[in-house]
Formats: sequence, C-alpha cells, structure tokens
Amino acid sequence: MAHARKQIIVLGGGVTGLQTALSLLTSRAAYKVTLVATHFPGDNSINYTSPLAGGHWRSHVGLAASATRAGRM
Repeated sequence: MAHARKQIIVLGGGVTGLQTALSLLTSRAAYKVTLVATHFPGDNSINYTSPLAGGHWRSHVGLAASATRAGRM
C-alpha cells in the first residue's frame, strides 16, 4: 500500500507563499500543496503588493562568519 502524501496548506500568494509552495512541490517528499490566497499574480489590487514590490534577498551567513573570525561579534 502506498503512503498517502502529506497535505500542506500555504497561506498567501505573494513572493514568500509562492516560493514556499514551489519548494514543497519540488521537494523529494512529494507533498500535496494547496495555496490559499485572496490575490494571486496578475491581480491588480492595492491590497496585493507583490507585483509592485521589488524583492531582493541576500544571505548574511558569510558576513556573520567573517565578523566572528575578526572578533567583532
């Protein structure tokens, strides 16, 4: 008998919600993902900022490690 896939519900269709859903769908665990949101990409609403907001993320891991080595933390 095959194991049932775990059901995951992701709340929000912004950048974080969409990336979380995508990561779960492409993981080896093969989750069943349901995305629940008021707005989705392509919607034009003043309450949905993702189409208007720029996203920029950088890891600070390297900065923390170099600061620790330099004795600054």
